[in-house]
Order: sequence, then structure tokens, then C-alpha cells
Amino acid sequence: MVGKIVKAISGFYYIEYENKIYECRAKGVLKKNNISPLVGDFAEFEIISEAEGNLINVVDRKNSLIRPPIANLDAIIIVLASTNPEPSLLFLDKQLVFLENNNITPIICLNKIDLSDADEIKNIYEKIGYKVILTSVKENEGIDELRECIKGKTVALIGNSGVGKSSITNALLNKKVMVEGDLSKIERGKQTTRHSEILKIENDTYIIDTPGFSNFDLPNIETSLLVNLFVEFKSEISNCKYKDCRHVLEEDCGIRKAVLEGKISESRFTNYKLLYEELSNRKTY
Repeated sequence: MVGKIVKAISGFYYIEYENKIYECRAKGVLKKNNISPLVGDFAEFEIISEAEGNLINVVDRKNSLIRPPIANLDAIIIVLASTNPEPSLLFLDKQLVFLENNNITPIICLNKIDLSDADEIKNIYEKIGYKVILTSVKENEGIDELRECIKGKTVALIGNSGVGKSSITNALLNKKVMVEGDLSKIERGKQTTRHSEILKIENDTYIIDTPGFSNFDLPNIETSLLVNLFVEFKSEISNCKYKDCRHVLEEDCGIRKAVLEGKISESRFTNYKLLYEELSNRKTY
């Protein structure tokens, strides 16, 4: 049988097959072959009882993430709060670089717009070409637009704890299936999701709620390739005087000129330089 892993907890894998869930243990051959099943995987398994089975093998993935550990995504919704906690554009740009590097479509969701305006951030990223949706779960704003945007897809919500991922998931499902947490006094979200789990919105639409995280490390990308992962930079590279331009401090840099002319946002350029420095220091170390 081939089913879909919809949940993984403490060595147990819950596989959906013909609208039924089987609790499975992974066979030793998977560990021997260094295969770690992920939520979202299509898996070969054998049924051993009414509700149990053995996971035998994992079907080839079209993509996967290690943190959070999920696979076979059509898109990822990056959730930021417009305030409380304050949005970090550096954190967002790290996520966008990561998804561009893995050829996964990003959708940016700016939540809690009932508390603070998010139009400036929306304008920056819509100008680049990203899909940006403003939501307020409290006021039920933007939820229908988000639901329509992900129709027919398997998507995941990622973002810092406290930005409202579980609240958005509940709103999309029209029922409360995820526990929602309040923010602590230091404005860091309480962890409400302990594991990744696939939830069905409708017949062909699935959403994966994942644990929040406060750190997000870039993979080992060559510094020379980073510029291509800032999608709006690519068209300006040909205006650089030198072919080996790093696009950091060079005076005759096409990207620096584009920033001065307002074609590229200053925040994106600043974040590019910070990520370039991070990758350079990592390489040196």
C-alpha cells in the first residue's frame, strides 16, 4: 500500500490510506539506508491489523525541509505578525532565500493587521513579485483570500512562535483543531504546536501546522550565488562594472545604483549584505 504520512510522533508514523489512519513503525531497513520519513511523505507500508502497520519505504520526494521536517510541498506560507511580536524583515528574507534555493513557492501572510498597519511591508514584497496576503483572524479578514490562494495545494505554515499560525490554521479549517497560545510578557510566543501534522481543508487541499522556531539558519550557499536568490537583484547584475562584483561595498555596482534609484528597497539590500557577511564568516570559520 502507498499512503501519506500525516503525523509523526515519538517514532510512530500515522499514514492516511483510503480515508483511514494507520499507526506504523518504521522497518529497520529504513534506518540502515539512512532514510528518515517526514510528514508529507508518500510511504509504502503493510497493514498488520485493523489500525496498525509497518512503514517499509519512502517514495521519492519532490522537495523537503529539515526544519521543520516536512516534505512534498506545493507552497509555504511565511507568517509574520504586523506587531506583537514585531516583524523581522531579516528573518523573512532568510526564509525567502531558503525557499528560492529549494524551488518552493513562498506566500507571505502578514497577520494581526487589526493591531497594526502592514501596508509598507506588503508594498515592498508585492513590488518584487511575491504574493502577500493581509489577515486578521480576530476580524476574519483575508482568510477567504488565503484559502482560495492555497486551493488544490499542500502547504505549510512557518514562522516564529506567537505570530498566529495555529489561529490561521483553525480559521482555514473553520473549526478549532489547534491550541492557540497567548504571548508572554517578553512578547515571545508560547509553543502551542509540538509536532508537524497534515490537516485536510477540503478534498485536494492540505495544510501542515508546524512547531514555531526563533532561529533560522541559512544552508551552505556560496556567497557568489546569494545575489541570485534575491529575485529582484538579478536584472541589475548586468549593470555592475566588474564581473566579480560582490554587491556589498563596490562603488560601480548595479544593485547599489538600483537602490539609490528606488528600484530596490533599502531594507532588502541591507539584509542581503548581512546575509552575505553571515555566509562569508561561516565559510572562513
